[in-house]
Amino acid sequence: MLLSAYAKEEVADIIIPLHVITGIDHTSGFYGYGKEKVWEEVKINSEARELLGRVGESLELKHEVRADMKVFVLSVIYAESADVSCGQA
Repeated sequence: MLLSAYAKEEVADIIIPLHVITGIDHTSGFYGYGKEKVWEEVKINSEARELLGRVGESLELKHEVRADMKVFVLSVIYAESADVSCGQA
């Protein structure tokens, strides 16, 4: 898939948070979803890139960033609404 220059810049900004949230190299990925599948979704989903964009802006994990990560996991990885817990997904 070809990305626009803007999308490439967005991906460059979120590649480390994406790597961290998908389990770095210590796990193969989310249950039933490998890193490659998540990566492909992030490349085409600007909302997913936006959700990851604030991770790492501060050393302290802010509540809003934690909430964005929950939305990212539920919506992008498990295709669920924010009404369910990560455990339920």
